[in-house]
Amino acid sequence: KKQVPDSKFTFIFNVPYQPGELKAVAVSEGKENAAARLVTTGPVKGMIVSSDRTTITCNRNDLAYVTVELTDPAGRRVPDTTAVVKFNVIGNAQLAAVDNGNPREPRSFQSDSCTVLSGRCIAIIRPTGERGKAVVKATCGKLLTGSCEIAID
Repeated sequence: KKQVPDSKFTFIFNVPYQPGELKAVAVSEGKENAAARLVTTGPVKGMIVSSDRTTITCNRNDLAYVTVELTDPAGRRVPDTTAVVKFNVIGNAQLAAVDNGNPREPRSFQSDSCTVLSGRCIAIIRPTGERGKAVVKATCGKLLTGSCEIAID
């Protein structure tokens, strides 16, 4: 616990590191106003592949954004992994670009693989101009795979 100083709204607590949960609670007049928590994650054991849209038009300017998140056994995103994810698109679409949002990693977006940043990366999918469907497959190492399907109308 700390009292609100007159001129600061940032509090610093020094706590020893140990795996588990860290919870911060803002209390005013004995009532909880807000809370935030951080939970230690385990090793990467899963992958979530999801698209921002399940259907796109066959127009070449229409895009779908597919996000990959690497997760621990409890399904929590693992923010400290540096794994590489490789993408493959099957069907009536193609891989337009991949990225992780890291401004300190200059590289071409025109690759089929990407190192995750904070446990995630993204692929941009462009239709070929024909109706049908596309399956976006992501792999990480030899064991982790995931996919999502996008209808192209």
